[in-house]
Amino acid sequence: MGLFDRFKPTQSDEMRVFERLAGKNKKGIINNKDNSIYFEEYKLKIFLSHCGTENIGDRYSATLFFRIDNEDFEEPIYEPSVGLGTSKEEALDRASDQFVSVMLSVVLSFQCDDMSTMKNRFDGREHIYKYPCSLPVTCQGNGKSRSKAPLDIVKDELQIYLGARKYTWVKLFVGRTGSEVSCEARVNGLIVPELSDKLKDYAEQDEDKTVILMEKQCILFVQDDKTFRKLRYKPEKVKEYALQAIPVIANIHDDKSWDEGFKKINSFTHDYLLTQELINFIPEIVALSCFSYIKHTSDITLNIDDNETIYLKKHQLTAWCSCEVAVEEMLSSGKVDDKFLGAVMHYCSSYYNLMCDLFSKYTVDQIKGGNICFRSLTCSFPLEYKDKIY
Repeated sequence: MGLFDRFKPTQSDEMRVFERLAGKNKKGIINNKDNSIYFEEYKLKIFLSHCGTENIGDRYSATLFFRIDNEDFEEPIYEPSVGLGTSKEEALDRASDQFVSVMLSVVLSFQCDDMSTMKNRFDGREHIYKYPCSLPVTCQGNGKSRSKAPLDIVKDELQIYLGARKYTWVKLFVGRTGSEVSCEARVNGLIVPELSDKLKDYAEQDEDKTVILMEKQCILFVQDDKTFRKLRYKPEKVKEYALQAIPVIANIHDDKSWDEGFKKINSFTHDYLLTQELINFIPEIVALSCFSYIKHTSDITLNIDDNETIYLKKHQLTAWCSCEVAVEEMLSSGKVDDKFLGAVMHYCSSYYNLMCDLFSKYTVDQIKGGNICFRSLTCSFPLEYKDKIY
């Protein structure tokens, strides 16, 4: 038997997870053929894409990866879950229970009548979002974070990050071990620096540094049908176009090649506004990734026809989020080098131009040691874009 065969998931392991998800009322229909469980009442299908266990001394760990599908979701939701136990079975149960409490219960709670609302106005229209009044918080460690749940800490600022999507996932994490604090806020999978800092500031105020704290809370916001407009493209399609556009943008080095690149990208998007989004956003996202040691904000300013400015958060723009996922996928592939990344950035990225100016005056260590931050990004769009910001 090979080393990794010991941890290879068996059908009984996966069945144990699904039985746990189905619950006592057994509302979930298990399908062994595609490793999924279906909740017909909610039109919700959950796939178990990975089920692994490992023996660590006298303890066991279980790692599960789920994909959540619903016919109304703009894109699937991916969620990992980890559990520890004194046996393999206990570890699997704890990982399953964590997924149920953090994610599944949030989705299923949308059948309840007790709902809260948030409102946001960002494109000349009011948008209304519903979310459950009661939301679970998973807590591991030896204590809880004072009196506030993660959502309570960021609630006042959170609404301005909600955009045009029908479904917006927000994940909040607060962690502290002694004086070390690690906090993270994500909207549709992307980190929000300002909200992450707010969680961190709150956790650092705790006077009892002996407390080990790990809290996680997920919130699903659903935009009201009265204010929702169908997206121009699904996020997965925009990501596909972004991956096609990246090598084209790498060949843009002057005005002439910019025009040629625009035409080439537009030949497969067939939407000049989306083409403009890809050319505007991708180089800036690559720059943020390459110079990740520079702080940045979520602010973006849209210059509409050189006549009007609209102030937004990047997370509100469907195309920005999809481009960020595409760039992350490109970087993790290991198939691109620094020369290629420089080519993507050098003509189209204002962040890159700022860094070039800094490099001409300071060393890398001086830049890293300074209090430098990429502030609001400004992107130009034609007048028609004002009514298509979704």
